[in-house]
Amino acid sequence: MGSPGVCRLVQRLERAPPLAGAMVCQDEAVVLVGLILGGVAAMALVLWSRGGRTHRARWWADKGTGDALDERLVLFFLPGIALGLWGFALLYDFSGSQVQWWRLPALPALLLGFVLIMWGGLQLPVPRWYLPAWLRRRRR
Repeated sequence: MGSPGVCRLVQRLERAPPLAGAMVCQDEAVVLVGLILGGVAAMALVLWSRGGRTHRARWWADKGTGDALDERLVLFFLPGIALGLWGFALLYDFSGSQVQWWRLPALPALLLGFVLIMWGGLQLPVPRWYLPAWLRRRRR
């Protein structure tokens, strides 16, 4: 919660639904939008790259240099970052109030994001089923 000069009342308390009477700081709203848009951008790049419909979309698999960093970026790091950003956006608490149970589904997203980032960071083997179908066919 910020100072009254920085924050604004979302809706008048007389007409507000039960959860909408909290004060939201403009800076906090920018953080929330940034988290959501950052996750959307990362996941859009992942889906486009994993789809591999064009030669340009296969940028991470067509190098042939033996460097697996691009592959780990697309398969593990970016999806993990996107899930982490979305999970954190759901858990981000503007009001400082009690625990809100509807936010608990964000925990699996955070956990899966952490597992994906660690899997890529520890350079564990990539399971064959996790590769896109077009890449599995190419590597036979």
